[in-house]
Amino acid sequence: MAPVLHLVLAGGWVESMHLVIRQIEAFGGSEALTARVAEQKVTLDHLLGMMEETRDQPDVAAVYADLSAIRNIYDQLEVKRAPHAGTSASGRMILGEDVTIELTQAKYQELAQAIDALRAAWTKPEGATTNP
Repeated sequence: MAPVLHLVLAGGWVESMHLVIRQIEAFGGSEALTARVAEQKVTLDHLLGMMEETRDQPDVAAVYADLSAIRNIYDQLEVKRAPHAGTSASGRMILGEDVTIELTQAKYQELAQAIDALRAAWTKPEGATTNP
């Protein structure tokens, strides 16, 4: 069942990214939404890591390759790490780092186009031809 789970998770990730990108285009690029798009680099890394065990199976291989191409765009983004200072809103100590991923407008556009193209390819009905 692992291959099926991996494919479902991959489809869910692409669809959620598509929806966020549509929100940004419809209502403007707030910092919070754009930050969410940038933060998905971590989620995509985890997804691809999980898919490693099934990446050579015929149904998974193409999906893994498609998502790897998206990760290649994410890998071009600058990641800044800083020790976390202070406590949570409830006063608890927070361990770890604050991670900020810099997403330029050009890289955002490249990412949005790649995700849209991937979603279009994955949702195209079987036997459908592309328009010239």
